Amino acid sequence: EDLAQLTRDAKIAEATYTVLIEQVKSQSLAAGFQPETFKTFEYATPPLVASSPKRNTILMLGAVLGIFVGCVLAFINAMRKGVFYTKVSLIATVNAELSLKSKSINRVSKKSISDIISFVSKRKIVALDEAVLKLANKNIIYLFNSGGKLDASNAIKLLATQSALSGRSVVLCDTSGQLVKNNKGKFTTAPSDLPIENMGNNVNIMKGSEDASFFSTNNLNSTIKDLMTNFDQVFICSNGGNAKLGLMALSEFEPGIVLIAGLRKTKKLDIKNLDTRQPIDLLLYD
Repeated sequence: EDLAQLTRDAKIAEATYTVLIEQVKSQSLAAGFQPETFKTFEYATPPLVASSPKRNTILMLGAVLGIFVGCVLAFINAMRKGVFYTKVSLIATVNAELSLKSKSINRVSKKSISDIISFVSKRKIVALDEAVLKLANKNIIYLFNSGGKLDASNAIKLLATQSALSGRSVVLCDTSGQLVKNNKGKFTTAPSDLPIENMGNNVNIMKGSEDASFFSTNNLNSTIKDLMTNFDQVFICSNGGNAKLGLMALSEFEPGIVLIAGLRKTKKLDIKNLDTRQPIDLLLYD
């Protein structure tokens, strides 16, 4: 049927063309032109708009299809990563007793202990006061980074210093080794014969806790008990993969848990596993 229709259209077009040519010839003859003096030329001219392919339609369909496929792939990739993309979902899932933005204390935490003491003594940081008040009744505080921008050693240095300014005697155990490396103080010996570096203003740093082996030593329990006997608060921190090891090693002491989290970095599975062990007291998020 389509072929017959096209054949009829072709014949009609051919007849129309023949009629038009004859009309041109007759008009030319009526005007006094002789057939020998002129020629009729036929030229094919390109159309103003291409009938095929329809580029605008193809571009629109390609754009819509590309956006759809891109959204699907992004959603699949996000599900595979299993991380938090919004602050609301992060706070709701962690379900900490206190959640604070780390932006207000991030810059201050990069200072040395002496500079932090001088800075905090002159200026009040509301978020820092709230965090220390929340952890005031905890003898052992375990802090670890799970994808946040705030470094664990800097955060524990800031929290411990603020707690020490309130009159508590604190000791810091940093398994990343940054505190011992960056802070040089007067070496003293605690009554328990533990290697303690006194930084002044009730702030002390324990040597020998510079790596993850601190959590797996045979005398860990006795060391923690000695620290609890000689100091009001014991701050312990770790970064990355050592977090789970620290949680297991310190579980019997029921420490106060401080989690540093960040969007697109903190994994939901890690938070789920952490929540089954012990509730989080303080959340610091980017």
